[in-house]
Amino acid sequence: MSPLVIGFGLAALAAILYAVAVALQALEAREAPARERLHPKLVQRLVSQPRWLVGTVCAVLAWGAQTAALAFVPLTLAQPTLALALVVLLVIGAYLLDERVGVREIAGVSAIVIGIAGLAWSSPAGGAAPPPSGILLVAIACFAAAAATPYLFRRHLRGRNWLITVAAGLGFAWAAQASKFVADAASSGAWLLLVAALGVSATGAAVGLLNEMTALQSSDAVRVYPTVLVIQILVAVLLAPVLLGESWAGTPFGGLAIVGSLAVVIVGAVGLSTAQAIGRASAPSRA
Repeated sequence: MSPLVIGFGLAALAAILYAVAVALQALEAREAPARERLHPKLVQRLVSQPRWLVGTVCAVLAWGAQTAALAFVPLTLAQPTLALALVVLLVIGAYLLDERVGVREIAGVSAIVIGIAGLAWSSPAGGAAPPPSGILLVAIACFAAAAATPYLFRRHLRGRNWLITVAAGLGFAWAAQASKFVADAASSGAWLLLVAALGVSATGAAVGLLNEMTALQSSDAVRVYPTVLVIQILVAVLLAPVLLGESWAGTPFGGLAIVGSLAVVIVGAVGLSTAQAIGRASAPSRA
């Protein structure tokens, strides 16, 4: 079997597992009472539920399959393939989660998939310089402040679930950027820095997770997960010239392909996040 087939198969498996993970976690999150919104008790409740834990295991396995795929195929093939998770989630949402999947949802996910494929095709080929530590720390601090904002104004966020979804994406972006310090510390043997960086990254992931689970309490998975994914992609692409010194000058059409792909991704995400909530989103809150 050729490496291309193996790599594509692993990436497709990762996409399916990611979609299953989100679906299982969404099923448990929507059962939690509204009073636990943006509260650590929400995560405490979820980690005690077997179905949610199975979803988490699926996410870990998906990450493993995604990493393995990169040993066989380039990122330019693996990344668009992972976007299949959004398509699989549409099917799961329609048939298993009892979520609305209409023209607007299909169009939004299609735009995101096309935009991600465009970004994979047009992005710089790597070889960038390491990120300046000072600038990276400032970026992480900004992500942390934005991701934590819902906790300060949670009494005023009724009907603004999209803000919590965006904060979830920023929380995971915070964790991803901090992981650069983890990698550097591990490679240099700076163990104290490694412990500190792991703590910062884990905190970002925890904040992102709590925001995401809160969003899933009252919004459909077919809206929440794509938006969280898009936020992370936008952060990575837009900050690469600043943090990694990447240049768009040598990319197709002098960077216009990247800008166009980003625009398509944003339009798809906005279309999903602003779609009218129905069903359980409009149902009375659970006490």
